[in-house]
Amino acid sequence: MQQAARALNPGIALRVLKAKRRAAWRLSILIATFYLKFILIGAVITSAILSLLFNLNGPMLFAGSLVAFTFLAFLNIPFKRVWKAELFSAYQFEKLWSHARAVLSEGSSNQIEDILQGKSPEDCDRGVLAQEIYYWIRKGDLRKWSLLAEYQAMKSLESPDLYYVDTRTALYMETGKYHEGQALALNWLAQLDAEGRSKGGAYISSLLALIDGYHSLRKKTELAKMLDRLREVVEGDGPGDAAESLIRSQCGSEIEWSFYWLYSGRLHLLHGELDQADIELTKAKTLMSCEHNNRVIILLYPEILLTIAELCVGRNSLVEAEHLIEEAIEYYHSATCFEGLDYVCGKAFLAYVRMKRGKSCSVQDIESALNWLKEQVEPLHPETATCLVYLGEWQRQQGEFDQARASWESALKIRQELFSTDSSVKEVEKLLLSLLVDRAVA
Repeated sequence: MQQAARALNPGIALRVLKAKRRAAWRLSILIATFYLKFILIGAVITSAILSLLFNLNGPMLFAGSLVAFTFLAFLNIPFKRVWKAELFSAYQFEKLWSHARAVLSEGSSNQIEDILQGKSPEDCDRGVLAQEIYYWIRKGDLRKWSLLAEYQAMKSLESPDLYYVDTRTALYMETGKYHEGQALALNWLAQLDAEGRSKGGAYISSLLALIDGYHSLRKKTELAKMLDRLREVVEGDGPGDAAESLIRSQCGSEIEWSFYWLYSGRLHLLHGELDQADIELTKAKTLMSCEHNNRVIILLYPEILLTIAELCVGRNSLVEAEHLIEEAIEYYHSATCFEGLDYVCGKAFLAYVRMKRGKSCSVQDIESALNWLKEQVEPLHPETATCLVYLGEWQRQQGEFDQARASWESALKIRQELFSTDSSVKEVEKLLLSLLVDRAVA
């Protein structure tokens, strides 16, 4: 009944049509850029060799070779698999989640559902599994991502795949399992060092995972050391395997530098060095404003915008901060269809900034973020503490001093556990002291 209703809905029908057109266009581009090159190069080389060996007619040989290689290419193109992958991506772009899931689960639905129920099927298509993980990352369901990633890891114990390791490390850092994530990343870095692959894409990915974890935990010394290590890798030209070379050639050093400037700016923010943070975050934003970079790493640009918004809040430039957060959220919504941690907490951040400006805000966005965090991440998570600070501020403004104190005490407990005596702990302690003044005035 629901499927019939969706089919009759003209809005959904139009989006389905747009998704199919997008997938068809991308498939044609793939064929044109890869397979046509193969056909032309193969036909040229074959006709040249045969012409030299047997003194045959060159144009006729080329025409025959062209037909033969075209036939061979089209026999070997996995049309169905590539079409499914492109259609799956296009449906997500249009936020047609149920359609995307239907495409993905075709032929593998039982195995995927078993994994999501905590079971361990004997086998599951690796390509489908990777796309399923990508689907839940985009959808913002870290629990399902975790189940799939752990199954993926279990099936690759004998020969760990660098992309599987990166996926699990990123998952651990995102959900607040920092100890597990750091151990995994450090072990993988040591293995890559031992194999002489300390300059490749896999090495950079693991470094970035560590850097992100150290930033989340506000470990300034460790973060600075890892940033120095990242800079050495980005500036150097060391060995790496063919896959890593391909990744780096596609992404380019500009994207690697964007990550470096982003986290270097964040380190300066942790030290309260706002002017230097501004310089380095501006560099990151400039690099990722380039369309060719943005196409490769689509989630980095809005992350940079949100970090610059934090800088603006530190300078009390709340109008600029609001505009930056709005741009980031719109980008997540329209360009990436991402509904994960940064998107959810970005909406809470926007509500907080509007509140600080004295504007009407949606406290539901803050409460929704807290509910999402409760379901998806570890109890001790930095973003949970931040959203509790936002909620406490709203409660204080409403004159709900007891509720504000409870929210800020919960935030303080989390930050003390994670950061010990960091400045963010002192920030919450000051907020709690300010409540005494507010009560007296009231």
